[in-house]
Amino acid sequence: MSLEMFSLVRNELLQMDLKLRSRSPIMRDLDPIGMLRLPPLELTIRPGAILLGTRLFNFVRDRAVCLAGMVQLVHLATHVHGTVRNGERGSEDDSFSMPILLGDYFYSRFFALAADARLTRLLRPLSETVCLINESAIREGRGNTTQDVVELVHDQIAVLFAGGMAMGSELGGANPVEREAARILGLKLGMGYGLMNRGMSNLAAGYCEEALAELRKLPEGKARRALQEVVEYVFHRPNHRLAVTVER
Repeated sequence: MSLEMFSLVRNELLQMDLKLRSRSPIMRDLDPIGMLRLPPLELTIRPGAILLGTRLFNFVRDRAVCLAGMVQLVHLATHVHGTVRNGERGSEDDSFSMPILLGDYFYSRFFALAADARLTRLLRPLSETVCLINESAIREGRGNTTQDVVELVHDQIAVLFAGGMAMGSELGGANPVEREAARILGLKLGMGYGLMNRGMSNLAAGYCEEALAELRKLPEGKARRALQEVVEYVFHRPNHRLAVTVER
């Protein structure tokens, strides 16, 4: 992990990675079919933001690491399933069975992490997020207008950021106002991240100020400064990827 803005939670990210890889022989590789060679930011931003958000409050390392791992597993599962929807093959015989099984496996493992950390109360909200992501994936492809893409980014990307940040703040003992600010911060960060990845920087720009406004409602300190760096990097990084064409 080479992204300096996550240096404050570097040890926790490494701990999360070791925890995921130790779950079973499959998880020790995390990429048995070559579909998870993700860029560093894509692989780090969700658990990194959640860990920083939890550090804003009463940081309980083991539980925070498990929550970050749960969200990461959901992300990996949706990514692998997305490669199937986009027509990528998981093996030389053009079979889709391996990526589908691997994605389902990632989904199932976050239940075990929740049990290990006694975080079963978080299973319901995270499961509801998974349902929303999958419902959106089922509808995907029915349109390619700007509004269609915005809804897709919201339902498949931003809701996981928002849910993770909200659950992380809850773990840290944040009050209801702080939890809502953390949730909205995650939502705006996720919207901007997803839109920037689709080359829609003009549309994403408004979410930057909204994310920073929510961040200012949260406790000051190193974690908040690091989260500010994350937000600013997401919205101002060079060479963001143009992934879709939309109707203006």
